[in-house]
Amino acid sequence: MRHIRLVFEQGFANHCFAALLVVGASFLFTAEAVELNEGDILVINRTERTLIAIDPTAPVGENQTVIVPPGNFSEPFDVEVEPDGGILVSDRFDDQIYRVDPATGGITPVITSVNGVEGLAVSVFGEIFVPLSVSFPDVPEILQVDPATGDDRSVTEGGSLDNPVDVVVEANGDLLVIDPFAGGSEIVRVDRAFGGQTVVATDGGAIGEGIALESAGTIVVASSQAGAVVRINPDTGDQTVLTAPTVLVSPVDVAVDADGSIIVTDGFYEIVARVDPVTGDATMIASDGFLGEPGGVAVYRTGIPVYECSGFAAPANAGPITVTTEGSLILRAIILDASGNVVGNVQIASAPAIQVAYEARPSLATPTDVTGVGPTPVFQGNTFIFRPASSQWLHGQQTGELSAPGVYTLSMVSGDWSQYRIKPTCEVTFVRE
Repeated sequence: MRHIRLVFEQGFANHCFAALLVVGASFLFTAEAVELNEGDILVINRTERTLIAIDPTAPVGENQTVIVPPGNFSEPFDVEVEPDGGILVSDRFDDQIYRVDPATGGITPVITSVNGVEGLAVSVFGEIFVPLSVSFPDVPEILQVDPATGDDRSVTEGGSLDNPVDVVVEANGDLLVIDPFAGGSEIVRVDRAFGGQTVVATDGGAIGEGIALESAGTIVVASSQAGAVVRINPDTGDQTVLTAPTVLVSPVDVAVDADGSIIVTDGFYEIVARVDPVTGDATMIASDGFLGEPGGVAVYRTGIPVYECSGFAAPANAGPITVTTEGSLILRAIILDASGNVVGNVQIASAPAIQVAYEARPSLATPTDVTGVGPTPVFQGNTFIFRPASSQWLHGQQTGELSAPGVYTLSMVSGDWSQYRIKPTCEVTFVRE
């Protein structure tokens, strides 16, 4: 790959970060071949309207690489990495999402044009999600964009949303949307299957602009109101300020690295820092150079395997199903890798999990009646277990736990998205009358 690499000369500009004094530098640009590696940090420079990469293993002042130079973006806002290593950048002036080729630095538009683009998220399967604010469409909404065609569909609109600015995809496929204006600032969970909205957290001075998820599913946000990185419980909405008041002033965006550390950009200090997820201590990764006003941030990671699910075996292949007796609906499936080999508990340490989506009003065609769903098996729980004799993953879903009238959709999902992904091909729907 050939990019423009920063070459620093001696300078005299001082940059203060917490208790650290860092000697800044003036700089020139020279072309040098640079490879993007796993763990490199991608940052939007909103001042110079560029995309840069930071090598976190190199010394501060010598670790910045220009991927897309000035003159290509109009107002870049956020950056995300696709499963195949492609890079997406949202541009709110151009109302566009651009795909960046990391090998050449070239950019191509993904969508025709969508007004109000700011943040974006990419699912493990490459689907793109974009929040649109109320000032552009008739109502605020979240769009899902096909990464190949650029076609979009509305996932949800209105409701608790006012001016959504960023979004992230949970392990079960639901969306978490950060909205600094709705209800005094909120994080809203959107049911991806049906578009229903639930307020997860509100106000508390912690709701900011950037959002990310830790491996355990906890939420971290870059809160300019709190001047800190804030951790939020996704179930209760409880908020914990992670970083000390003297560490950051105006955090803009966050990303979570493979080791669990939190990468944060700060627009006031004009730095990129790594935050310890336990202590909240921050270590500066990049400063000065070509950062300008750093905005959106992402960690460059590819190579996570995506497995294929064979589809559930009978009776869960006959949906929609009407369940009329209490018991366990037995789900059986085989998982295959890209070469068609069976994937068992030797290949993946974290067993696949069951995802349940619910719609209060049944709206499906005439269902198949299944009265004998079987006794409760010993493998009841929220994960599958592997049976080597049949090469199948099994799960017994107690129908009594899903007793409210309506439509339930059960899907097999990855038990740890940092290890592997499962294409959404194992799914069954049943109706409770």
